[in-house]
Amino acid sequence: MLSQSEIQALLGSDVPITAASHMETQQKVPASSIALAAGNGLRQVLALPTTKLRDDGICFDTRVSGRMLWLELESGAVWGIYFRSNGSFLSCRDLQRICQRLDEARFEQTSKVLSHLAVMFGWISAGDAGDFKQICSEIAEDIVKETIHADRGWNHQYLLTDASVRSLSQPYISQFQEGLVSFAASLDQERLQLVHLDPAGGLFFFQYYNYLLHPLEKVCRNRRQALQFYPLLISTFCNEEPDHTARRLQHGVDLGNPLPTAVADYFRCSKTVAKFLTEKDLDLIGNQWLCHLNKLPKILDLIRPDFWPRTAEDWECFNEWVLPIYDSLDEKWNRKRSPILQSGLNDLVKEGYQRIPARLEKYNITMTDISNLHDFEKAYHEWAVQVDMPASDATAALQQVAILRITALSRHWHQWQIQVLDESLAEGSFDDREHWPSFIDSPWPYNDLMVVPLTTPWHLKDEGSKMQHCVGGYTSSCLFYGSHIFSIRDKASGQSLSTFEIRLSDDVTDPDPFYLMQHQGPHNNDPPEKCSTVLEAFLRHLMVSVSSERLREIRWQQYNRRENSDEYHRMIESPAWSRRMIDGFRELLQECPVLLGT
Repeated sequence: MLSQSEIQALLGSDVPITAASHMETQQKVPASSIALAAGNGLRQVLALPTTKLRDDGICFDTRVSGRMLWLELESGAVWGIYFRSNGSFLSCRDLQRICQRLDEARFEQTSKVLSHLAVMFGWISAGDAGDFKQICSEIAEDIVKETIHADRGWNHQYLLTDASVRSLSQPYISQFQEGLVSFAASLDQERLQLVHLDPAGGLFFFQYYNYLLHPLEKVCRNRRQALQFYPLLISTFCNEEPDHTARRLQHGVDLGNPLPTAVADYFRCSKTVAKFLTEKDLDLIGNQWLCHLNKLPKILDLIRPDFWPRTAEDWECFNEWVLPIYDSLDEKWNRKRSPILQSGLNDLVKEGYQRIPARLEKYNITMTDISNLHDFEKAYHEWAVQVDMPASDATAALQQVAILRITALSRHWHQWQIQVLDESLAEGSFDDREHWPSFIDSPWPYNDLMVVPLTTPWHLKDEGSKMQHCVGGYTSSCLFYGSHIFSIRDKASGQSLSTFEIRLSDDVTDPDPFYLMQHQGPHNNDPPEKCSTVLEAFLRHLMVSVSSERLREIRWQQYNRRENSDEYHRMIESPAWSRRMIDGFRELLQECPVLLGT
């Protein structure tokens, strides 16, 4: 039963609690962890949450059904099991049977083994306990809730807040974490360090620890060497369910093949890049590479080795400037890779990573301008078609211009385009004959704001004119390339506050097909914070409200429009490229004569 002071702290000082409602009773034994000594195939065991240890087994806390077992077998393997069970007692005999089953599972997948254990012992479920901190939090919070709900002195009219539950659960979580730290202290510390496992951090992927256990000493030696030379690839080396390329890399490591060659084959990069990545870790290059490491070798292959980042400061600038530029110009979303990407990246970093901010300031450009550079390139190629310039000549011209110079030109083009769109709107010369479907049919309200779909060229032109940015030029992207533009507006006044672009993935099996490409405020500035909140809620809404049938229909219509060459050429030859526009673009390119093809 909770003490009077604990409940008073939960409710607040303004809620009276009578002493009569909290008579002193015997306290339940607090949740804790128990470590057992070696024997019967075991070196050590950590069990939680427990109440006591008996000669014949372990008594788990009856307030919750979630239990955790951490076992170090005589073979040296470590297993972490999170299971739910209605039973509160685990006998030593059952513990021995668990160890026998785990000892037989040296080359089986973890999920399959744990599912088998659940069937053997009648557990409700069983899974991997690698995310120790998260699981401990869930168990501890469940203990707190069950304790309060079972307390006869608790007034159930009062709501228990999540913050209060988290606060009361901290002592339990601390006990559990201390138990894991004590358990890990008896393990091979050199191996823990090699696979970058930190029990105090709350994550303990025991599969990584077991990766260095193999019946053949030669394989163990090869794996240890791979982890020493390529700590960035720990998750790939230890992956129990690798894809084809990762499985080939694992096999090459076990055979003792040259590591740079195997890594270059895995990343499909040069061996020079593979050698450069040796002994690099996330502490040096940044944690943002954890989820998309495959992108790093591609970027490095585009940059001269002399310009590769060396220090932590270089990597910080690399991640802040080079990575976003690569993302905006690389081939994706049915676009071709920018022809200036390779020369542009080298030009950007040739004076050193620390100089990048000063060079951007010198040209009066920002990262937003660089992220919009692809729009200018697309317009330049369309203009080249209008003036009969061969596509190869247009590409070659772009490659001759420094990225900062062409970005400054792109910024001027965006400003000029806004002026032209304003004139088109004033003259009423725009043809509103095109329309594309959206994910929603009507504005989606959220508090005092709303999300409005922009589904015609006129909608885009009008939004671009109001917001003073270049969304008016996104008609072809919406018609042919899967872009969907939305405006966040004030519900009362209808004023546009920000504009965002979502791309629909072409992969029909993608569980999250909505990709946020950009979110801009007026004049391409950062959007208001309240608009970012609305956008996050809208993305969640799309995930649960848009049916697969609707997505299929949108993709089908987009495919038909793209395949209809007459419609595509009509778009290219539309009034967007009138004689005035062609001449105006030519005049703009006078700032960089090489782009004129003369």
